[in-house]
Amino acid sequence: MSLNLTTKHGSSKNFLNHNHLDKIKTEARNRRRTILHLILSYLKENLLENTAEALIRETQLDTSYQLCENVELDVVLQEYQSYYYTKFQKYPKMVHKVEDQEKGQKKEKNIKRLISNSVKDGNVIQLEENSDFQFNIIPLNLAINQSISVDNNPTKTSWIDCLGLEAAIETLKEASIYPILYPEAFKDLTPWKGVLLHGPPGTGKTLLAKALACESGCSFFNVTSSTFTSKWRGESEKLIKDLFDTAKLQSPSTIFFDEIDALMPGTKEIQHEASKRFQSELLTLLDGIIPNEGQILILASTNSPWDLDGALLRRFDKRVLVDMPSKECRQKILKHHLRNLQCVLSPEEMDDIGNISEGYSGSDLKSAAKEVGMIFARERMKIVEKGERRNLSARQVTYKDICQALQKVRPSVNSYTCKKYYQWQNLHGAS
Repeated sequence: MSLNLTTKHGSSKNFLNHNHLDKIKTEARNRRRTILHLILSYLKENLLENTAEALIRETQLDTSYQLCENVELDVVLQEYQSYYYTKFQKYPKMVHKVEDQEKGQKKEKNIKRLISNSVKDGNVIQLEENSDFQFNIIPLNLAINQSISVDNNPTKTSWIDCLGLEAAIETLKEASIYPILYPEAFKDLTPWKGVLLHGPPGTGKTLLAKALACESGCSFFNVTSSTFTSKWRGESEKLIKDLFDTAKLQSPSTIFFDEIDALMPGTKEIQHEASKRFQSELLTLLDGIIPNEGQILILASTNSPWDLDGALLRRFDKRVLVDMPSKECRQKILKHHLRNLQCVLSPEEMDDIGNISEGYSGSDLKSAAKEVGMIFARERMKIVEKGERRNLSARQVTYKDICQALQKVRPSVNSYTCKKYYQWQNLHGAS
């Protein structure tokens, strides 16, 4: 009796499973039919009759069915986008370049988000926070474009633009360029793997990084703290790991952390758990690539080196102070930014300008040069308002113009702040 009950119970269970599978198959067939009718209706609305006939012929679609009223492919797509935005606070990514995905899979299957066609010779690979960690390749050296010359490229930056920063330039060359140009000189040697640029604001730290991106010919990854910000648990650690994996594939390469003190603050007591996990992953990756990878440079900049974690400082072989410009450098910087204007000053006037501009950073002098240009623009606007357009002849920059501009643009860094950088460099620097 027990055997008969068991057999009967097993038969009923198999019957229910069979009905459930049939129901799933029926729902799948209905979805497929509905999708095909949506596509067919869209093709007919856009007068693609040949394509519609080919769809009916190849799918053997039953034309005795048709869509209900107010059901369109555009409406379905809009409803899905609205639902996705309500749930995830961003719109879904519906299409992508097929060739990019195929090339990325050939290079590395384990990296989900990968650069497909990295343009080197002075390109920056910028990670954008709103692009779902897609790599945006920004060409800085437009010489590859035949229609644009390097001289007319406003984004082109060279070592010549980094006036007064010869020591930092030489360090960056030793870490990135010389090992590639002279591999025999670095035989059995390991070049610098980490360089930290610190100093007062406006002294040229980011300018050095931009010049390296244009001059080194390596893949350059420019990332900020917002790049790795995510509301999902563990997502920031995945993003930083993907970044280092991609840098290895694109080596020789440089990873530039702008304002790294925002990523790695030294006060761990007030940090969130997610920040601690991210910092642990970053420190592990920094220490992990040093003994294995000889073609990756970690470059970072900060205005607050005393706020950095001690474990992070150990990862940087060179900690270089980007100092305020000297008197001779201030004169060169002003001439460099006034090169498009007719500027003829006597040696005595230039010497006096070097004295009165003491305490100005490179960024302050650039602002002063812009102020000189605005003085010319204001004079021309007054002439145009009077209707005397024929008197718009360009005049030369005078000593009075530069002094007037320096009075309007005051220094952004005081001497007390500079002393803090000198003290930190004496204690922790490695120039």
